[in-house]
Amino acid sequence: MTAILIYLGIFLVKMIEVSIATVRIVLITKEERVKAGIIAFFEVLIWITVVSVVLDGITEDPLKAVVYAL
Repeated sequence: MTAILIYLGIFLVKMIEVSIATVRIVLITKEERVKAGIIAFFEVLIWITVVSVVLDGITEDPLKAVVYAL
């Protein structure tokens, strides 16, 4: 059961990260670079956290990488 929650968490956080990236790109096109830079900081923090969860024990549970790639 915990594996399913980890997969769901990876998927949901990845969706949030992609949404934040979209907002950041919109802000860049509107020339609001300071706001985009702040958002980029948090986007990278989220990315580092998710990738560390995915890579932790990847040999025992390669399905984490598949869920991340969705």
